[in-house]
Amino acid sequence: MTTIDLFDNNYDCVGTESIDGTEMETPVYERTIKWYYDREINPDRELFTVRFDGDGELIQIYFNNYHHHPDGQESIVFDASVEDLLELRNLTGISENLANYYTQVRVTPMTDLP
Repeated sequence: MTTIDLFDNNYDCVGTESIDGTEMETPVYERTIKWYYDREINPDRELFTVRFDGDGELIQIYFNNYHHHPDGQESIVFDASVEDLLELRNLTGISENLANYYTQVRVTPMTDLP
């Protein structure tokens, strides 16, 4: 198993994906996780976490509310629907390109991201 990690400018791991080297470099999508950090909104931890199923389809975007409720109460789970992504963008201020990146299973970023 090979793991590819992606770090942001603050040295936070924002994505990890695994590749099964025994099966011709097959991605192990269910082990892919992405994290989004905004230290102005939540200085202590990620703002949301994204997980995928074995087919590479988005399972959920877990937007935590630890910055409002230390025990995680009232956290929100989003899916890849247009409505949910718009609400997530409104909550976080992320661009459409960045929201689209987080809904795709690949951790290696696209070249047109800001």
